[in-house]
Amino acid sequence: MVEAGAWGPVARGGLGPRWPRRLMALSAVVSVAMVTAYGSIATLAVQTVRDNIELVQVGGLEFAQDGQPLHVLVVGSDARDKLTEQERRELSLGAFEGARSDTVILLSVSADRQNVSLISMPRDLVVADTDGGIAKLTETFSDGRDELVRAVSEDLGFPVNHYVEVSITGFMQTVEVVGSVQLCLDEPLYDRKAGAAFEAGCQEMNPKEALAYVRSRQGGLGDFERIQRQQAFLRALLGRVIDTQLLLDPGRMLEVAQEVSKNVKTDDTLTINRMVGLAQDLQGAMDGDVEMVTVPGYTQALDDAGQTKSFIIPYGPGLQALLDDLAAGREPASRGDAEGRREVALELWTGGRSGAGVVESTLQWGGFRPRVSGSGSVDAGATTTVYAAPGFEEQAGWVAAHLGAAVGQLPIGVTLSESTQVVVAVGDDAGSRSEPA
Repeated sequence: MVEAGAWGPVARGGLGPRWPRRLMALSAVVSVAMVTAYGSIATLAVQTVRDNIELVQVGGLEFAQDGQPLHVLVVGSDARDKLTEQERRELSLGAFEGARSDTVILLSVSADRQNVSLISMPRDLVVADTDGGIAKLTETFSDGRDELVRAVSEDLGFPVNHYVEVSITGFMQTVEVVGSVQLCLDEPLYDRKAGAAFEAGCQEMNPKEALAYVRSRQGGLGDFERIQRQQAFLRALLGRVIDTQLLLDPGRMLEVAQEVSKNVKTDDTLTINRMVGLAQDLQGAMDGDVEMVTVPGYTQALDDAGQTKSFIIPYGPGLQALLDDLAAGREPASRGDAEGRREVALELWTGGRSGAGVVESTLQWGGFRPRVSGSGSVDAGATTTVYAAPGFEEQAGWVAAHLGAAVGQLPIGVTLSESTQVVVAVGDDAGSRSEPA
């Protein structure tokens, strides 16, 4: 685990019917492998995927036994090697050479195949580098897929059984095959670096526009803002697939297989037969939603080989709660959506603890808007505790899940102000970092 030094301080898409979302989430990130579970074109689709997907050797993967949870590391690579100079200019991709992990998501499937979760990892998470120093998670990809897997599994503690990599071209091809994706923006989005120029309101995004949208870090939350956009886009994409009944159209499903799989790489142990078996297992999980969460953390300036850089430090208790959920095969508890988090009237009782700044910052970067109200009426003791005003238990659950904290009952005689919905009482654990199991 990297020692970080001293502690320092939306868009919406329609989703349509709910029943296929779990399977389609896996279909989206493992690309077209899931089409092999459908219709009379199964054999042809299998052969198409087998011919198109590039199998690569990836070190550091854990072998998953039958009956165990399955964890797939999905990487969106920003490699530009298949793009012409004109295409790079049109997509505002700059002159960067090589490749970084522009998107890192852990797709987790429970042992009983009833729970499917997507866990987003910020690009700037601090991890160890090959020389014993520190690096950003996105930078490890430049040293090879093995190093990225090592950072995710050893430094962050997430188990990785399989690896899937999708290129920029693959992302755009997916949108092209679907047709377009509708996103509704609450406010305009202008980002010259990403090539984004969108007015507020609902709009259909073509592949170029969709890429600009998911690449943008515009806004006060930076990398976390981008993750919110990526999650909003994924939900909208799944909604489009459902609304257009793509699953019921064998011809179009084959088209997806033919086009998208050309830009996908997987580890050489993720065989077609295993993909098909997993798809069949997941048909029993098509009756619920897919939970999308983000590794909680906050920013801090750290010295990296003589240069001061801004990193994201994982918040220990919140990270550990995610790891515990994965180990137990539980679906992570809901953190609410971006709009809901912003609207929570959240109060922070510091308890006089120095770690209160870490909790406040973690909440802020998570999209909440806490207000500090001094030491508070309750001393939480060893562990940070969340309290809810009557009727706001769901919102308290979002806050507690983000912090890896428990929701407690307010002691008799303690009341909250009329303007407060949720209170966080900071405990001794606020200034500690959990070591991965």
